[in-house]
Amino acid sequence: MNRLLFLVFFFTLSSFSLAAVNNYDQEIKEYDQGIRNKQSEIQKLQKEIEKLKKVKEKSKSKEENYRQEIKKIEEEIGLLDKEIKKFEQAKKETEKNIRITEGVYQDTEKERINLAEVIKKEINFFYLRQKFYSQPKENYYLLTLLKQKEDFYQVTERKKKDLEKEKETLFLKKKEIESEKEKKQTEGKERKNIKKDKQILLVQTEEERIKAEKEIENLKKASTDLEKLIFSLEKKKKDTEEAKRQAILAREDFAAKKGYLPWPVEGETVVKFGRQKHPEFNTYVVNNGIKIRPRGEKKVNAIAQGKVVYAAEFQTYGKTIILDHDGGFYTVYGSLGEILVKEGKEVILGEQIAHLANEPLYFELRDQGQPTDPLIWLRK
Repeated sequence: MNRLLFLVFFFTLSSFSLAAVNNYDQEIKEYDQGIRNKQSEIQKLQKEIEKLKKVKEKSKSKEENYRQEIKKIEEEIGLLDKEIKKFEQAKKETEKNIRITEGVYQDTEKERINLAEVIKKEINFFYLRQKFYSQPKENYYLLTLLKQKEDFYQVTERKKKDLEKEKETLFLKKKEIESEKEKKQTEGKERKNIKKDKQILLVQTEEERIKAEKEIENLKKASTDLEKLIFSLEKKKKDTEEAKRQAILAREDFAAKKGYLPWPVEGETVVKFGRQKHPEFNTYVVNNGIKIRPRGEKKVNAIAQGKVVYAAEFQTYGKTIILDHDGGFYTVYGSLGEILVKEGKEVILGEQIAHLANEPLYFELRDQGQPTDPLIWLRK
């Protein structure tokens, strides 16, 4: 509030009261309400923190489960990979055996075919020999050799069939191996897809936990800030209670001096307080203060300890000083010739604050904003 507004407020508000100047009770009430509100906010924050802690713990538990599941899946994938490698090795061995068997089969087939040609030629030779040159002994020998070759041919024929069966068995085995390998590969892909899904869920859960942790930190900080604010409000409340106590003491102290306060200047009261008849205009006016014509020295002194809250020119009051004596009491010194103090200065009882010129001193005393008759306060 600047000086002009202060004076307008001070001199024009006739219903001004101590509650409007230093509304300590209202301030204390507001501080109490503020403290309760902030405490309620802290309780809400604590509840929210507890909820987030549960979310955090739940997320941590889910994370651990996902990690264990992923680890188990990785172990399963590892076992499947080993089985697939075994099937691949078995397939290679089987293919090798097929090639070997196929080689033996081809050799056997060639041998069989060659033997069949030899037997055919020897049979033809035997029939021709028997037709043109028949000797039983030699014929028996030739038949015996032919029979041995035919037996050997039958052996190769059986070997061929056995090899065909072996080839068929090996091809079936290879097919079974490929089928089993494909199953394991499919199972491996499925496990890898499940692992990928679990990893996505793990990342999402970690993000939820980190988000909850950050929110908890922010809420803890907000709670700490509120606690600091409550501490500040409690301090202000205590300060206000102390200020109220001091104001009450100041008021009681000042009120106890009623009728014993020293005069601001020694002299004669030429204008009295209240409704008075104007000597020139024959009308009644209301005076908020009195006027004192000095006798002897023109020094103006503070009637009590106080603080200078105004010291400058003001409208018809001329050079004016206002002292705040606490407890809702103010004194006004107007029509001054020279001001000797500055605003903000603390003055003591009887300290000179101004000089008068040729005008009487205008003097007011206000109690809780209301002008009151200075004469009932000043020493008789």
